[in-house]
Parts: sequence; C-alpha cells; structure tokens
Amino acid sequence: GALAGLVVFTLVVAGALLAGVLAPHDPIEQFRDALLTPPAWNAGGSPRFPLGTDEVGRDVLSRLLYGARTSIGLALVATLGAVLIGAFAGAWAGYRGGWVDDGIMRTADFVLVLPVIYVVLVLRAMLPLVLAPQTVFLLVTVIFILVGWPFVAKGVRAIVAVEAGKEYVQAARSLGASPLRILAVHLIP
Repeated sequence: GALAGLVVFTLVVAGALLAGVLAPHDPIEQFRDALLTPPAWNAGGSPRFPLGTDEVGRDVLSRLLYGARTSIGLALVATLGAVLIGAFAGAWAGYRGGWVDDGIMRTADFVLVLPVIYVVLVLRAMLPLVLAPQTVFLLVTVIFILVGWPFVAKGVRAIVAVEAGKEYVQAARSLGASPLRILAVHLIP
C-alpha cells in the first residue's frame, strides 16, 4: 500500500531528476524513420526506443522523463505558493475576525465549490494555443495556486482563531505588539 506508493514516487522523482542521464534521446529530436514505433516488448518494437515513439518520431521514454521534471516542478511551486498564500490569508482572517474573516472565508468557500480540474481546463482553454513553455508553466502554476489556497486558509484560520484568544497573545497585545508581529512571531509558528 503506502510503501509501494512511496517506492513509485521515489522512482518517478529520481527519473525526473536524472532525466539528462537516463533519457536515451533528446525529447524533441524526431526520428522520421521510426514514426509510431511500438514499445520494445511488442512486435515491431525496437530496443532503441524502449517505450516506442509518437506520431512524429519522438522517443516516448525521453519525453516522459523530461515531462516529469515539469510536472513535479509545477506541483512543488504551486503547493508552496498555495501554502504561503493560504497560511497568510487564513492567519489574517482568524486574527482579525469580523468582516475581514467573513470576506476571506466566503471567497475561500466560493473557490472551494468550483470543480478544480474544470476551472484549470477552462482557464487554459481561454489562453492562446501557442505559448512559450515558460509562460504555460507560470500561468498553470498561478491557476493551481489560486484554486489551492483555500484548503490551507481554512485550516490555518481555525487554529489562529482559537489561539488568538489565549493569554500569551493578549499579553503580547497589551505590551504593544502590532498585529503583524503577533501573527508572525506568536500565531503562525
């Protein structure tokens, strides 16, 4: 179960990190003499292309390894961004309460009820068909951050709302600590 998942995850990450060493070919190199070659274990397959080639003769294994880099990088950057924005928004909402809390949490609720994959697909479909890979990476990362922050915000808000009423926070407030300092030093950690 969990151990098998961890092993697969480790292999995928290792493959992505070592794509330059493990990939048998350049991922965009086209082999016009090997269009739609089946995987090596099928009839007509070739050990030269272990997972075969696509319709324009590019090696599928090489594309898979290099593509994993992009996917894992996107996941890491989007997760980090969603955690940072969600933690800040949730902490601010939990500490301030009132209309600030209501506004942030209603915005989070609205984003949470949207079917994420459809939002991503619609937003990507609204973009021009031909974009630089870096632009697509940035835009898709931003989209995932925007649909991911509410999950973190709700959890952080609940914790901060409880902690904000405790004695150590009241002591910091009575000593003149600013709300930003109380959040950064006492509540978020």
